[in-house]
Amino acid sequence: MKTRTKNLTLTAILVAVMLLFGFTPVGYIPIGPVQVTLMCLPVIIGTLVLGLRTGFVLGIVFAVTSLAQLLMGTSVLFNLLVPSLKFGWDLAAILLMIFVPRLLIGPLTYVTKKAFGPEREKLGAAIASVVGSLTNTVLFLGMLYAFFGGQIGSLLLGGQISASIAAFNTGAWAFILSIGLLNGLPEAAAAVLVCVPVVGALKKVL
Repeated sequence: MKTRTKNLTLTAILVAVMLLFGFTPVGYIPIGPVQVTLMCLPVIIGTLVLGLRTGFVLGIVFAVTSLAQLLMGTSVLFNLLVPSLKFGWDLAAILLMIFVPRLLIGPLTYVTKKAFGPEREKLGAAIASVVGSLTNTVLFLGMLYAFFGGQIGSLLLGGQISASIAAFNTGAWAFILSIGLLNGLPEAAAAVLVCVPVVGALKKVL
């Protein structure tokens, strides 16, 4: 099988896996008001094996499935925010939160791997997997706090104060930080445990 055909086949398989993850409970595991996601794993694998272009395409697939979850009303965290959301800026902020972190997974994973060079390939793949996973977690949660910290703070206080005042409430920051620690770190560990051996096996095949 020609290399190009193999690459296209692998890309199609990764897209299929992401669609399976995105539209079944397999890829988004709800824990309380948040969801642990495995969706970044195919993006990282595709980037490390096939390069930046494939990683970017898979990042788009990740973002589109996340948007679909929002539109279908299956996003637990956004469902909590819906009563306080307004059209206009809030909608634009949500789209930025959905697309920017996902689209940057591939580029940051790729740059990290390249920085280690071929002589430290396995170490580079491990660190790149962590960076790819944390890119999604840190950027998403950081933008969540920046855009909706006030609404979250107000919800945590039972709606007793306005969102503009609650934006300065440390409860929102602690809540989002706890999400990052409880979900982001296990996701990063899973990225290393899954991506490194899969990438090594696929490179041998290709």
